[in-house]
Amino acid sequence: MTEQAEGATAAFAQAAKAGESLSAALSGEIALKKALAAREMEIARLRQRIAEMDAHARAAMGREAALQQQLAALYSSTSWRIAAPLRFAKHLVAHFPTLKEWLSLTRLLNRNIPTPRHERHLLVDVSELMPREALSGIHRVTRSILKDLLRNPPEGYRVEPVYATADRAGYRYARGFTSRFLDCPVGFLQDDPVELQQGDAFLGLDFHYVIPTQVDFFSDMRRTGVKIYFVLYDLLPILLPEAFPFGFATLHASWVSILNKHADGVVCISRTVADEFARWLNANGAPRRRPLQIGWFHLGSDVENSAPTYGLPEQAEETLVLFATRPSFLMVGTIEPRKGHTQTLDAFEWLWQSAHEVNLIIVGKQGWMVEPFVQRLHNHPELGKRLFWLEGISDEYLEKTYAACACLIAASQGEGYGLPLIEAARHKLPILARDIPAFREVAGEHASYFSGKEPGDLANAVKNWLALCAENRHPKSDNMPWLTWAQSVERLKGVFLQGNWHMAWPADKKTQSSVKNLFSSRFELSS
Repeated sequence: MTEQAEGATAAFAQAAKAGESLSAALSGEIALKKALAAREMEIARLRQRIAEMDAHARAAMGREAALQQQLAALYSSTSWRIAAPLRFAKHLVAHFPTLKEWLSLTRLLNRNIPTPRHERHLLVDVSELMPREALSGIHRVTRSILKDLLRNPPEGYRVEPVYATADRAGYRYARGFTSRFLDCPVGFLQDDPVELQQGDAFLGLDFHYVIPTQVDFFSDMRRTGVKIYFVLYDLLPILLPEAFPFGFATLHASWVSILNKHADGVVCISRTVADEFARWLNANGAPRRRPLQIGWFHLGSDVENSAPTYGLPEQAEETLVLFATRPSFLMVGTIEPRKGHTQTLDAFEWLWQSAHEVNLIIVGKQGWMVEPFVQRLHNHPELGKRLFWLEGISDEYLEKTYAACACLIAASQGEGYGLPLIEAARHKLPILARDIPAFREVAGEHASYFSGKEPGDLANAVKNWLALCAENRHPKSDNMPWLTWAQSVERLKGVFLQGNWHMAWPADKKTQSSVKNLFSSRFELSS
């Protein structure tokens, strides 16, 4: 029994140990299952996170594609082009710009961000009038053309006077000057920099040596699509260099070269000047991509529509009475070497010594290189008797002087036109003129002519004229054609705005030959 009991106890103990081992195994299995379940849950969370990240990535890729499309549209848009100058400005500020870079910036801004406007501008250069305004010495031709352009602007254009100075690049609106010119209140408008727009036109109305300093601005005008035109009065400093101060011929040639390079067209004040300009281009002109148009028109003469000056000195009426006491010969124009004043005074001294009772009236201010002649006038024994010098008189006084005289003497050795001849014709005043192409073009058969540079040549011409006048057989200017300023400006506009040009340079061989033959004598005379 004892042995059986011990055996049972041992079996029981083994069974208990086996139960413990099984229980431990079961517990381990349970723990493993729990661990596996936890790992599967972690894997599921990771897979969910990956899916979420993939979705975010796909969304980001979609947003990037959309942004690329937006950037592409921006780079090709007008707004991006307009903003280019601002980015350039930021670059300039960061790199301490030079004055040249700043000027480049302002021109770039002007071209790309212009003030919106729907009308074209006719930019009329009045640079020569600006400094003369305070002295009341505005040139009659320029102020007359300007006045009519402002009064009757070309269809589709707004006339804007502009000016430039040698110490500043670019042109500015001459709004202060224009207000004074039109007798309008001053101070409301500023002389802002000119803004260019395609379709505008520039008219260099007056001759000014500031033009060569503005070549960059003219280049900007060409790039913007602005047409450039100039009025050319003459080539006299080039043709008669001895009659002008030293260096004038070089300066004038430089100015004309600017016209050759930058202008679309040049409008001359006579056909004589147009053909002389063409001949100068044949000898000196620089090659061009497009032909240079050359035209011409004639000046007007009605003083009442030329913004005239007024005022008479105290002794004016007494002086005008003296003009009527004997035949009075009138000279009008600035006293300068080419005008023939010395030859004329010498001729009249010869006439006075020969007992001819005639007056010589000189109207015009002192010019250059005439100091000895002016001193001679001041000290002349006939001054105030049969010799009169009216210096810097008003248009009103000049009109009365024309009416009181017997004949106009035009003794100039070279002219682009001859406005005094037209003014004389308005008063039906006979004309005795030097035989030069410009005077022939203006007066034709309605004037008497003389040749020669000696005093006796002119004295004999005056004597012959007096003899013909006594018999009423002298040429008369009564029917000589002349234009009003309104008609003159209409012809000017017809040339540069409507295309009524005289020729194009380079010209064909036939035109070049005609110009060369017709005016060769003029150039040989000045050489």
